[in-house]
Amino acid sequence: MINKQLLERFQLAALFIALLGGGFKLMHWPGANMMLIIGMGNLVIYYIILGFIPPEKNRKAVLINYARSFATAILIAGLLFYLMRWPGAKLMLIEGAAGVAISFVMQLVWGNKNEE
Repeated sequence: MINKQLLERFQLAALFIALLGGGFKLMHWPGANMMLIIGMGNLVIYYIILGFIPPEKNRKAVLINYARSFATAILIAGLLFYLMRWPGAKLMLIEGAAGVAISFVMQLVWGNKNEE
């Protein structure tokens, strides 16, 4: 079983490194690219791990969790590709944003209904 507190600390550390790398990138300081790669790469790993943790016994909630987690991971990876000017960034951003939008629509349609 994955320790939720450890996973939250991992997320906060990755977010801090990514934001620090973004600040370094804005100021054109050395080490910005490496901090962005490490921070955002770890955020992608966090969301992939989060996708494998089932929230409930409800099958629809598990499907929504998978869709949201993997779409968010693709979106963050696309943002990393865009900031680093790597090829494939626009496609990843479009797919990630569409996936997140679809997962939110799934949450609206299936989220609050009780499965009987």
